[in-house]
Amino acid sequence: MAEQTEAWLKLPGQRLVLPDAGGRLLDAAAVIAGQEWRPVPDFTFGAPGDRVFTLDRAAGALVFGDGLTGAVPRPGDEVHVVYGLGGGREGNGGLTDNWLPADGPIARRGALSGANPVQAAGGADPETVAGARDRAGGSLGEVTRAVTAEDFVTLARTTPGVAVARAHASVGEHPGFPCAAVPGAVTVRIVPGVPRDDDPAGQVAAPVPDPGALCAVARRLAGARLLTSEVFVRPPDYREVALRVDLAGAPADRARVAAVLTAALRRHLDPLVGGEDAGGWPFGGPLRPAALLRAAQRALGDLAEVAGVAIGLDGAAPGEDCRDVRLRAAELPVLRSVRTRVSAASGGGEGLE
Repeated sequence: MAEQTEAWLKLPGQRLVLPDAGGRLLDAAAVIAGQEWRPVPDFTFGAPGDRVFTLDRAAGALVFGDGLTGAVPRPGDEVHVVYGLGGGREGNGGLTDNWLPADGPIARRGALSGANPVQAAGGADPETVAGARDRAGGSLGEVTRAVTAEDFVTLARTTPGVAVARAHASVGEHPGFPCAAVPGAVTVRIVPGVPRDDDPAGQVAAPVPDPGALCAVARRLAGARLLTSEVFVRPPDYREVALRVDLAGAPADRARVAAVLTAALRRHLDPLVGGEDAGGWPFGGPLRPAALLRAAQRALGDLAEVAGVAIGLDGAAPGEDCRDVRLRAAELPVLRSVRTRVSAASGGGEGLE
């Protein structure tokens, strides 16, 4: 650094570039001509005699004042700089137990030590120009205002601090006027994210958001809505479903058939992982006996042959007409019971829970 200080002129804005510090400079302290200089965020409150400098972390340099808001170092002065480097990907890792304090009364007493019990993680290099350009381009498609129904869904699902797995926006629906479409009213129903695995025991069949989640989503949508719109956030409306599955012939293991059918059909109608695409049963999606028959047969394989599926809604017994059962636009099914009926070739039948 001596070459740099000898080349300084008696001009403001002197810079001292530190070796191997570009993009990695964290902090620094300097002693120039036997006097201490300290870093400051900027020169706004500096006086002509203040021995201060700022850090140009990108260039890895110390930047000195202009003589009005910070002193100007003299060319040829002896300079000693202590600086710390870090950050970026190079700072990741590093299990160590040999951190020691700087010289001082505590260090001399031996009462202080430090360690990294876990590896450092998450360090990233400074953003490049190309990366900033890509980020700016990606932000053009970011949803910040709720105009369309899809905007309401996107904003509800991305509410910070709330695990919203699914959302549905009903344009024109007002809780106070259930039988009419109200201009400017939007009701958003949200389904919280809850664990789902292959074992249905202990799972929440009909997830309902807690009041805190409803309030958080409502606040987010209230700040993004148009001034002429009125937004309501509610839990989903669930309709209880009872199924009867008719099997042709007599399966060898009736208990296994009943268990497999119940698990498969419950998953098929699940609000989070159900449906043909396993993304959750669609809001308002009709219950079609033919589709349920396919799901049941796919699950059973060679265990049994499915002859038909009957559907009952809201506690009603499964019907015999094999027609689709319609749901309203914002409703979801929740399976409450599955009853199997094994029919012999002669046409007689017997019930099996």
